[in-house]
Amino acid sequence: MTSGVASGPGAKLLLVLACSVVVIAGLQAAGPVVVPFLLAIVLAVALLPALRRLHGWGLPQPAAVLLLVLAVAGAIGLGATRMATTAAGFMETLPSVQERVVGTLQGLGVENPAFLVPPSMAVGFAGRVAQETLGIAHQLLLVVLVMAFLLLEAGEFEAKARSAFGKNSDAISRFQTGARKVQAYLGLKALFSLLTGVLVTVLVQLVGLPHPALWGLLAFLLNFVPVLGSLFAAVPPILLALAELGPGEALATGIGFLVINFLVGNILEPRAMGKGLGLSPLVVLLSLLFWGWIWGPAGMLLSVPLTVSVKLILENFEGGKKIAVFLGGAEQLPTR
Repeated sequence: MTSGVASGPGAKLLLVLACSVVVIAGLQAAGPVVVPFLLAIVLAVALLPALRRLHGWGLPQPAAVLLLVLAVAGAIGLGATRMATTAAGFMETLPSVQERVVGTLQGLGVENPAFLVPPSMAVGFAGRVAQETLGIAHQLLLVVLVMAFLLLEAGEFEAKARSAFGKNSDAISRFQTGARKVQAYLGLKALFSLLTGVLVTVLVQLVGLPHPALWGLLAFLLNFVPVLGSLFAAVPPILLALAELGPGEALATGIGFLVINFLVGNILEPRAMGKGLGLSPLVVLLSLLFWGWIWGPAGMLLSVPLTVSVKLILENFEGGKKIAVFLGGAEQLPTR
């Protein structure tokens, strides 16, 4: 009788919840090690089409991998160096900027500006993004090394998968379809993030704000964060414009960010991405909050690829297919 009670639905639910707590705590504790590995996996998946193209042009696979590794290492190193230089100068002036923002808001009749624009909320997230980007850059060797080995093994992965799941397994085709969606998403997202970063750099230069490269790099990185990234990228430059230049320039900066985000996020990206990754918008938001809670800004940057990967895994197990349906978007439901 005791055994029956212990194996009942309530006991199983408690066991699942306990295991979930242990896994989440482990993921949080292992973040400094796990996040660079995940970044390397995401980069490897994103670079697979470029690797195939270089190989198709007659370049041997080791040479193609070396070329891609050098390109990624150079881009990360250059971006991190530029961000470190500009962020250091900005952080030195941050306390005085915050005081001027509060003073300007008080001059405009705001009774409690410190409550309306708390400094930790205004620039804290952008600062954490910069710090974590530099932290990942310090682990550049690990990221690039893992990515290189993944790319070298990419040619044998399909053969190993067919050997493991069977030549005619639907799991392989589902994983390939999902991988192509993730590759397309990452490629287009990188392109539009670069466009956003360039436009923001031009905007802040026209307005006359200091450190335009910093705001452009942050806009590029935060554009990978769904839903909330554009908001987080816009707040610090607007506050800086309010402190350094005045309300008119701050309003112009805000309008400029609004136009850029509307053009890129609401017109260009949806048309290019089509149906997207097959995730529900609610799931995208919840995954953003969950992975952000687990790993901070780095988790937000990786939230969409991680959620797509979880959905692909669930689709290939009988017990997870029902959960995968709830993660999917409306376009995946059968038509009546």
